[in-house]
Amino acid sequence: MLRCGESKTRAHDINRFISNSVDFYGDIFSWVNDKYLTPSEINEYERSIYCVKHKSEIAALLLLKDTASEKKICHLSVAKPFRNSTIGRELFLASHDQLNDEKPLITLDQTKLPQFEKLFNEMGYDMIETLDDKYWIGNKELVFNKRFDN
Repeated sequence: MLRCGESKTRAHDINRFISNSVDFYGDIFSWVNDKYLTPSEINEYERSIYCVKHKSEIAALLLLKDTASEKKICHLSVAKPFRNSTIGRELFLASHDQLNDEKPLITLDQTKLPQFEKLFNEMGYDMIETLDDKYWIGNKELVFNKRFDN
């Protein structure tokens, strides 16, 4: 796992990689660009991007938020060819280290639960609440480990 570089290529590669999440989080491009890819003093200390690369392509992506009031896995995705490997587990463990929290806040679209349920159970993650219509009407966002205050 490496911390992603600071180039325009990085932004292009990250946006291309997250395009698979558009169905679940419609404005994800603006959010990632505003919160993670636009340089600012606040973002530099509160937001981190980590990548797992395979042959110069992003195989997995981890976006973290680390503030005094919130330690959150904001996004974690693994490209289809690399799912059912250890990459997802390694990213979760890395997030625990980076956030200094074995049970950070994470939210998940309910349709994605089958992909993560086994790992969440192994890691002792607890579902705390369900948020209706959080990102779009009809969506149920599952909240794990801590209350979601935003």
